[in-house]
Amino acid sequence: GIWNYASGLAEYFGSWMDLAERMLTATHEVRWAGEEVSNFGTQLSYMGWLAIWMTTYRETVGNRSWLLRFLSLIQLLSNFIFVDRTRPLWILFGVFAVAAALRYGKLTTAKTLRLMLLSVILSVGIFVAIGSWIGKIDLRARGDSPESAVLTALEPVYYYATSGFAYLDQIMLTEEPARTLERSLYPMAQIMSRAGLVDPPPPQINEFLYVPMPTNVGTFLEPLYRDGGVPLVFVGIFLHTFGFGWLGTWLLRFPSAVTLAGWSTLCFCNAMAFFTPKFNNSPTWLFLALAGVVAIRARLYDRKNDYV
Repeated sequence: GIWNYASGLAEYFGSWMDLAERMLTATHEVRWAGEEVSNFGTQLSYMGWLAIWMTTYRETVGNRSWLLRFLSLIQLLSNFIFVDRTRPLWILFGVFAVAAALRYGKLTTAKTLRLMLLSVILSVGIFVAIGSWIGKIDLRARGDSPESAVLTALEPVYYYATSGFAYLDQIMLTEEPARTLERSLYPMAQIMSRAGLVDPPPPQINEFLYVPMPTNVGTFLEPLYRDGGVPLVFVGIFLHTFGFGWLGTWLLRFPSAVTLAGWSTLCFCNAMAFFTPKFNNSPTWLFLALAGVVAIRARLYDRKNDYV
């Protein structure tokens, strides 16, 4: 999938060398080109995430393989071709979540707190590093001193952590809901539009608003409000909390690499809810569908064994 997507980019820029040059010097152009390159490589690449999480499951239960570790590393690094900060964070979040779920009985409170602290530090580090790489963070903008670099690095983290609430407040004050579900059910709307049944849904990359700093994220409630107003917001809050909690608990009753990947996806949706919606992303639907099939199959198998 990644090779297919990268091939489309190379064709868009003219050659593999031109693509490599832009990856080193003008990554923003690669990110913009991704909106023009349309193939199934993006969707296929999500299976690579699942492969990494399945490898994590195998490693945690004791079946270690240096070959699979190496392939997982290659898979992770290859995802940087998408020039996106969410992908590596999502993948690594799943690795931590799957490993933690399998070792839950062996984790003390102290170990859990250390794991959480490490996760936060690693997430912020990746966020800043990729932001600097793609040109969104200039560590020398305030000067060459270490203090200036730290301030410059952490300022975007603060904005990203808080601007979603201001963005949501702004659209609730100024916009009228569209009375559709095309944003909330984006993957389904995409499939139906490609089949020619409906018009294409609005892009998931929002327009920037100044609130007062420019931002285009509005927490997980943004698509819900734009689709159905306050009533749909309350429905979404209920499903995002109690619904996800029930579904995640149910998946944990049938522990396997795939069901734990689905459970970790629900955890990631909630972890990112303050910032941006993930419940309406294609990988979320894919992983939950696969996890549901595996869990239902396990449930039916258990019933058959009980009957016998």
